[in-house]
Amino acid sequence: EIPGIADQVARKAGEWKAVPLAEKIALLQDCLVKSIDLYDEWLRLGMIGRNVDVGLADSMQGWGKADVAICGPAMFGSYCNVLIQYLQHCDTNSSGKAPPPVRQRPIIDPGNADNQKCAVTVYPNGSWLEFTETVGMQGELILNSPEPQQYKYTESAVGGVAAILGAGNYDVPSDMLTELFLKGRVVIYKPNPVAQTTSPVLQQIFATLVERGYVAFVIGGAAVGSILVQQPQLDEVVLTGSVATLAKIEPLIPNKKKTSICAELGAVNPWIVVPGKHWNKARVDDHARALAWAKTVNNGFVCASPQVILLARDWEYRQEFLERVKYWLGEHGGSSPFYPGSEKTHSHFASLESAETIPAKAGPAFDNQQETIFIPNVSKDSPIARDVLRREAFCPVLAEAPLDISQEEDAAVFLQSAVNYAETHLFGSLTAGILMDDETAARPDIESIVANMKFGIVGINILPAFAYSMAQLVWGAFPGQSESGSGFLGNCGLYQNVEKAIMRAPFFWIGRPLVQVTTPSHASFLWDRMAKYKMNPNFFTQILLFAALFLGV
Repeated sequence: EIPGIADQVARKAGEWKAVPLAEKIALLQDCLVKSIDLYDEWLRLGMIGRNVDVGLADSMQGWGKADVAICGPAMFGSYCNVLIQYLQHCDTNSSGKAPPPVRQRPIIDPGNADNQKCAVTVYPNGSWLEFTETVGMQGELILNSPEPQQYKYTESAVGGVAAILGAGNYDVPSDMLTELFLKGRVVIYKPNPVAQTTSPVLQQIFATLVERGYVAFVIGGAAVGSILVQQPQLDEVVLTGSVATLAKIEPLIPNKKKTSICAELGAVNPWIVVPGKHWNKARVDDHARALAWAKTVNNGFVCASPQVILLARDWEYRQEFLERVKYWLGEHGGSSPFYPGSEKTHSHFASLESAETIPAKAGPAFDNQQETIFIPNVSKDSPIARDVLRREAFCPVLAEAPLDISQEEDAAVFLQSAVNYAETHLFGSLTAGILMDDETAARPDIESIVANMKFGIVGINILPAFAYSMAQLVWGAFPGQSESGSGFLGNCGLYQNVEKAIMRAPFFWIGRPLVQVTTPSHASFLWDRMAKYKMNPNFFTQILLFAALFLGV
């Protein structure tokens, strides 16, 4: 069956590549309209798949509903709307290129004059709607070239056939959107069995593309995936999973010269806290509350979930910061422990020396709810270092590794030392979070350190995982650092020589309540509004979002 499907889809590759861009845009708009119509069904099936009681989804199990909204409709709407905007520019612009950057600036490396990079700002795009949405947040790409260069759409949309082994922790098919509309490939998509309950919705969303033969869905487990990646027609295999998954798939590909691999794997992600004069008790609580949310969203089943806090051992706010993180972890109502096998990993981390369990103060909202595990004061030489620093938890586990770098050191010295520690001792290169004040973040030497970090996505005062929902940014490991995979998704600006994405939010950010621990009922209400705004962005849906965020109505 699969060889026949692969033949049928491959025969459509040349036709899809030749479809006029205006028609492709119309097909993408059709997908978006269908997703809006199917929003309630998407939520319903997503909750069923995660064992969320629909009757409790607006109360004690509200975080379960919020996670479905975040990881499916909200991200899908965000990705599609940006893709449409950029592709329309490619279609109507005589150069055939995407919009130029909003801003660009050189990155000066004080230690290496030959290391010439530049930063391009791609978010917000200059519209009033995005300006009011971001309230100071920015998205950038770091390019390994002194000036930005962009491909024409026809140069990027190379065509061919892609097989995609979908993610189990997210419902949004960003990988399929990238392959179809940015690389110009027809797609055979195999949903992950963990996320298979929402597959009927995805098949309806892409129904027109399926009818025309440009997309095919195949359903099954590992055996089906193994057969799929062995098909000789494939030009690229895209997978989301673990290092073990990649190790099983890679030897099965028959022609490695023809078929490339885009592997989106995980990591032990650092969260670096840079000391500075602008920290106070209010900012400590503000960022601790956001870090607790970043850890618990989707029950930690996020490849960009923070796992190790890096801070100065003598930082004056160290103990208070950790106590507030633990407080807010306890205030989180709990998410569904839906990912198979996570209970074994969770139990393993709970058994480690000095591990603390932090129960939800309101009691468990789900059967077999996984209490957050906090592991303080981990040294790289301790017996548990290999577990904590080199093993991705992929469940609610958060550790602290204090660094013997004085808070009195200059911020650049501290940050570079923390980055060196992360690059040397932590597994992977997917994402890194940094907390620091705006004055420090704007320093040229700090910008140089961030630009040269060997991580694919860096979030300054914000969870880097949001980049997965933003087609104008990229998602993937730092080039050449294979532990977290290879290749990027996204980059609808079609930039050449991309090394990483950087997301920035102000140290004191009015939008931070969106990404902080709140009550389950409010989380359900808030992220429902956010998803509807992202799927249909206009000032009316934005006002409704702001009313939920700031007024609770």
